[in-house]
Amino acid sequence: MTDSDVELDTRSTVPRRMTAWLRRYLPLEVAGTAATLLGAHLTYRQTGSLAAAAIAGTVAESVGYYGLSAARSWTTWRRASPRPARRRRLAMFWCVLRATVLEFGLAEIADVGARTVLLYLLPSVLNDTTSGWLVGKLLADIVFYAVAILSFERHRRLIVPVRLRPQGDS
Repeated sequence: MTDSDVELDTRSTVPRRMTAWLRRYLPLEVAGTAATLLGAHLTYRQTGSLAAAAIAGTVAESVGYYGLSAARSWTTWRRASPRPARRRRLAMFWCVLRATVLEFGLAEIADVGARTVLLYLLPSVLNDTTSGWLVGKLLADIVFYAVAILSFERHRRLIVPVRLRPQGDS
């Protein structure tokens, strides 16, 4: 069974679903976390402002996370349609965009405010900038993934290309 089979098997057990979610989201999370800490740290070092660092960390997280997400999604759609013609590439672009918005749109709306506030407040509360940013990021991720996983499960037939779905899952 391939990764996409596990992601789309609606009959799978909770542990199998959790494994599929980890496979799907953990690499994105690693990229986002690294980008958050780097963006926040560099901005804070330059400006000395926790507010600027919180905003920079939030933006950097999005760039790291969605950059990798878009690259993975493009690869998945390309694999489903090898050697696309120029017109087909545009259609693939729209499929990748639609998949990203369906999976992450509501999650991002819920997340952006919470993440910025937490990245701003927790360094002061914990009296340590790096720990505060990391704890704030992890707390915001709980909100984000609750919504993202629900969105993925609800819309996965539009997110994963038809040719990569297991038999009987339309």
